[in-house]
Amino acid sequence: MAKETSLEINKIISEAVTYFKGFFGLQVADHVPNCCVEFSNNTGYVTVQVFPKGSRNEVILTTREWDYQVLEFMKSLHS
Repeated sequence: MAKETSLEINKIISEAVTYFKGFFGLQVADHVPNCCVEFSNNTGYVTVQVFPKGSRNEVILTTREWDYQVLEFMKSLHS
């Protein structure tokens, strides 16, 4: 799933950490500053990748077992 937003890369990553780790208890499995973060637990994972796209950023999320939460997170990102 992908979405473009005007939010800065670090803001997107920060919001993802708050959402997936803070609200759902997923652990940060990997984090590359200004790029991506991966969360996981014993049932699944969520990967958040952010790429510059002109004056905006493209957010790409992949998941296993966290589809609904990924959809809700994408909805929460400002366009």
